[in-house]
Amino acid sequence: MGATVPGEADLRALFGESTAVFASMAGPAHLLETANPAFYAAVGHGGNEHTGLPVGQLLPELADQGFVTLLDQVYRTGQPHTGRSARVVLGEGARAREAFFDFTYEPRRDGGGNVIGVRMLGVETTQIIHAQQLTAEHRALLEQIARQAPLHDVLGGMAQAIEDLSPGVMVSVLLADEDGRHLRHGAAPSLPVFYNEAIDGIPTGEGIGSCGTAAHRREPVIVSDIATDPFWDDFRDLADRAGVGCSAPSRCTTAHRAPRPRPTSPWPGSSPAPPHWLSSAIRSSRHGWPRKHARRLPVTTSPSSCKPAPR
Repeated sequence: MGATVPGEADLRALFGESTAVFASMAGPAHLLETANPAFYAAVGHGGNEHTGLPVGQLLPELADQGFVTLLDQVYRTGQPHTGRSARVVLGEGARAREAFFDFTYEPRRDGGGNVIGVRMLGVETTQIIHAQQLTAEHRALLEQIARQAPLHDVLGGMAQAIEDLSPGVMVSVLLADEDGRHLRHGAAPSLPVFYNEAIDGIPTGEGIGSCGTAAHRREPVIVSDIATDPFWDDFRDLADRAGVGCSAPSRCTTAHRAPRPRPTSPWPGSSPAPPHWLSSAIRSSRHGWPRKHARRLPVTTSPSSCKPAPR
């Protein structure tokens, strides 16, 4: 495939079990010659059975994002390229994920100094970038609360921030009515108006959707499949028309006791506003709902496999 250059075997050994991403490509077509397990884990593919394939064929999504063009440039000019916190979408369709990397493309040369391929070294920084984004969203929400922004703006900003940080998640915030027995629409940036209008005012109670049940029980309720769960019997057609009715997980939780999501939680991603923040927003807002509404504040997030949240 490609000539073995001095030091190449040492690099393969060095990065074999490293968390750093390493791949070595040969020729102008950038045939994948070798890569470490961290590379395959990052791109979501198996192991060495993919060697010999052009990177553009193995990861066609990279071409549209300019990374194959950068490989062409390094191969043609012999000059390395370094990227910092570079955003890339890996995978396609429902398997797509956003990731960030610090990386270097550097030319591989034979004994005569001729460029024979490109080597990629990188470190995934997705968690760092998302933590920075999360901190910024926290700060922005705190500033809104401190200046007593309208509750509608605070809840809308919180919901949008969760969706931005958790692609594929659709967020709906429902507030308890004055009687404590009904739920009112608070915010839902990616759900259609007809859906929000239909659930505005639904009663709380056992088996009345995820949120009606969560408010009644005063504890989190997780539904793994809206299409089959009995909690959604009265709302299934509505959810299907809204694009969240096809095997979409739904989590409903209450403001006063829900734990912050962990990486293994059915609620994907990190929330920039855990439920106790919502209670603070309600208590602090003088332009929105009365203070007593903080007593029961369900939040539902629905990562839909049928219709991704619009951006």
